[in-house]
Amino acid sequence: GPTYAFIANTALSTLLWAYSDGCERRLIDLEQIDTFRRYSHKRGQARPHLHAQAGFRSAFDIIVERELKQFAQEAIFSHLVETKWGSFGRAIYIVRVFGLYMAVLAFFFAASVIRIDTLKDPDHGPRQGWDAFSEDPSGSMWILLAVVGVPALANVSWILLRLKRSDLDLDRDGSVSAEEAMRFLFKNLGSLCGFASCALFLAICACRGLGLAQEERAMIASTSVIMFCNVLPIASAFRFVGVLVLTTYRMLLSDIAKFMTVYSVLLLGFSSAVHLLTDADQIPVVSMPG
Repeated sequence: GPTYAFIANTALSTLLWAYSDGCERRLIDLEQIDTFRRYSHKRGQARPHLHAQAGFRSAFDIIVERELKQFAQEAIFSHLVETKWGSFGRAIYIVRVFGLYMAVLAFFFAASVIRIDTLKDPDHGPRQGWDAFSEDPSGSMWILLAVVGVPALANVSWILLRLKRSDLDLDRDGSVSAEEAMRFLFKNLGSLCGFASCALFLAICACRGLGLAQEERAMIASTSVIMFCNVLPIASAFRFVGVLVLTTYRMLLSDIAKFMTVYSVLLLGFSSAVHLLTDADQIPVVSMPG
């Protein structure tokens, strides 16, 4: 159409030679052939790097943001996604998200093991302030986690965060169905766990400084569960993990959730019946010999 011809002959092309008016030869770069314009710009102004401009975006954004199944079923768009992912998407994701998260996780695991071994020592006594951070090598590690690890993990969580209206209401009908809510929660699961881990990192350091050993151990254990479980949502960008994670997530929220609802009701009913029929004063106390 006219719009594509205009963009192709201006921003996507390089003038090789020109002879008099209207006689010229241009080389059209197909690298950005899927670019489309979102906002108007000055007519005739050449913009050689459209993807880097605020007013231009790739057609790849339509597939990612709108999540239209029709696009995923088309061979040309599937090839577009796989080509871009293999060319630069995978490397960017590994460096900025997955690799950074795994580095924080490994550092957290090492600091946790050293700290738990110290807390398990029978001769360990409560310490407060800076003395609590100097009693073992994990003190400096936890300070680094609070100063460097928390911003790094928050950055990863911010990259994964998707809170747009289109993320919640995919079909833009003004109402949110259960399917849309489930997909919205799944898309932000990695971000929620990441932000929760950041808060727990700071809480662990606070408990250590205040000498609350039991609370510190409980928070380290809880953070460990969240951090390791969060590997799956973050690794879901890779096909061999993403299909399994999405299938398991759908199964948990559909069949298993329905079963647990029925099971909880029956358990509550029988537990109430046993409690009402049982008199604590009439329960015989059996004393063991010796």
